[in-house]
Amino acid sequence: MSALQGVGDGPRLGFQVANAVRERIASDFEMRALWVVPESTITEYLVRAGYPAEQWLSKTETHQLASDFRAEEVLNGIVRKTPTGYRVQAAWSLSARDDMVQPLPAVEAAKISDVAKLVAREFQAARKQVESVQRCMTLARTRNYTGALAEARRAIEAYPQSVLGRVCIASA
Repeated sequence: MSALQGVGDGPRLGFQVANAVRERIASDFEMRALWVVPESTITEYLVRAGYPAEQWLSKTETHQLASDFRAEEVLNGIVRKTPTGYRVQAAWSLSARDDMVQPLPAVEAAKISDVAKLVAREFQAARKQVESVQRCMTLARTRNYTGALAEARRAIEAYPQSVLGRVCIASA
């Protein structure tokens, strides 16, 4: 799932960029590896719930929407119109835990399609840690702290900026 808040140009900008990012990510991943909730499904759900489709959702609303769609991952952030195009600051999270949020590097591009491509690239790079992070969390829950630490280190090796791997170390 992805939700981007538009700043400066109102909610329409966030809606447009979120859809472009969602489409780009859906085309970059096989459906078996990552199912992206289609924009039409999200829009239909929001309208039936009484929300304008282009309205930015709060953290709580986004979490509830992710839960309703059984989304295990959420990509959200802020998009700003700049003099030369668009700037997106996004974060990827494992939706089951509020502390498992991975900030992504800010990206800028002249066109919405280009900024979507850059966000998708950063998201794909950050996802290299996901399997190790999930194993770390599972091992920590079973009190296998040695195994959990090893998986957390693998997550950090896979993605050196890994906040998720470091959170797992702190909780193991």
